[in-house]
Amino acid sequence: MFSIEFSSKSLKNIDDIKKYISEDNIIIADKVIGSILNTIQYLSIFPELWPVKIRDLREIVEPVYKYIIRYKIIDNMINIIIIYKFQNK
Repeated sequence: MFSIEFSSKSLKNIDDIKKYISEDNIIIADKVIGSILNTIQYLSIFPELWPVKIRDLREIVEPVYKYIIRYKIIDNMINIIIIYKFQNK
């Protein structure tokens, strides 16, 4: 199992997502953050299932609320780089 490390940017992303959603509904905010964290925990087991997208970065989409989690694998560690909302064009 891989360990997980959060960049300062990804921690700020989590905080910003929670604050933004909490303005309308704290219960939903907690569910969204929980789902993001569950997806990240899944990465600790299967980090290489998702291909490299840009340089050496990979990304997974949190399946319920559609947040993109961009990460890098370094040895036996997953570094969470950024988390943001998927936008349809």
